[in-house]
Amino acid sequence: MRLLSIFLKVLGGLVSFLLLFYVAVNLAAVAEAAVQRHRVSEDVTAVLPRILPSAEESQAELVDSVAREPERRWIEQACRFETGESGWIVIDHREVCVLRSVTAWRVASEGEARRLVPTGDRDEWAYQGCRSLGVAGDPGVVAGPEATYVDWVAAADEPWCLRELGPADDARTLAGERVALEQGRWLVLVAEQPLVDESIGCAHWSVLFCDNPWTGHAFGEAPES
Repeated sequence: MRLLSIFLKVLGGLVSFLLLFYVAVNLAAVAEAAVQRHRVSEDVTAVLPRILPSAEESQAELVDSVAREPERRWIEQACRFETGESGWIVIDHREVCVLRSVTAWRVASEGEARRLVPTGDRDEWAYQGCRSLGVAGDPGVVAGPEATYVDWVAAADEPWCLRELGPADDARTLAGERVALEQGRWLVLVAEQPLVDESIGCAHWSVLFCDNPWTGHAFGEAPES
């Protein structure tokens, strides 16, 4: 009985140590992730005064070239989490963010959309209510925003290309007002430039698997106007 008692105490001590080690390792990962997210957010805030005015100017020039005010226009920091995998196992998480400019006009038809914004020659694709019209602007100079004709009239589900813009929780508006496009026909122009592509590692709350250590995205603050 005495040997059994000693064995149980040793086993209990070992289990307690492993549990404490498990909690400590994961709390350290969460704390490190919070510091990293704050640093990345500060980096984005520092670069926005340089790149946001250029994006606003490009959007304004686009609107002037159409000579008709769009029904929707905004610029945002849009983020998503991606994973690195080895086989079927996730081994790393990444924070990927872009500066995204969205400009949209209501149109009566695809023909009107094509007349509003000339696009360069390019193979088109069509998928679930969305048709690519190519790149807006002079293809011989600078590639402009991607132009897409959206036909959301008969379909009950939101077209694929609008879902690709992502939910508001994954974006922070920096200029204009982000208002979702409702059912109808639209010409949508989207321009993106990279902001963040950073490995954020793993937390191991599930022991065997690589969990996302971040609880939110590294949003920057828009410069004061």
